[in-house]
Amino acid sequence: MVKVGEFIQTLEKNKEYGEFRKKNSDAPLCAGFFVLDLGKGKNAYQLDYYLKNKKVETFDIDGKKVVRNTSQHELKKVPQEIKGDINIDLDMLKGIVADEMKNRGVTEKVSKIIAVLQQMGKEKVWILNCMTNGMDIIKVHVADNDKSILEFEKFSLMDVIKQVK
Repeated sequence: MVKVGEFIQTLEKNKEYGEFRKKNSDAPLCAGFFVLDLGKGKNAYQLDYYLKNKKVETFDIDGKKVVRNTSQHELKKVPQEIKGDINIDLDMLKGIVADEMKNRGVTEKVSKIIAVLQQMGKEKVWILNCMTNGMDIIKVHVADNDKSILEFEKFSLMDVIKQVK
């Protein structure tokens, strides 16, 4: 099982993260960004911390390797701090999406999940954008506390391309 808490533990053992924390002890965890490539297995994991200068410090985690980056853009809105334990493991996301797709009669297979974890009000929410083998995009919002589906939307990638033109 891939748990977000394990990434936080990896960070806490990292020298560069320790230096960041000394200078920014009050910087809250404000987002988790994860790309789950179900076909090729080339996953990406990132944790974001909000800084007082309205920027975000990101830590990309690849096994034990950690890469630190600071955003160059100021955020217009202050993100909420992610508080408390995170209940959904990254491995669970595929099953949650697959079950909801089955419940709604969607038969394609998901090839990639782009998952963002954010605090929204009093609850943590997983915002998932899933690409299917049939070139559809499925947008799902999942409540972290009880795995309930808050939003489900399916649309064709071709429709998105037509809107951009």
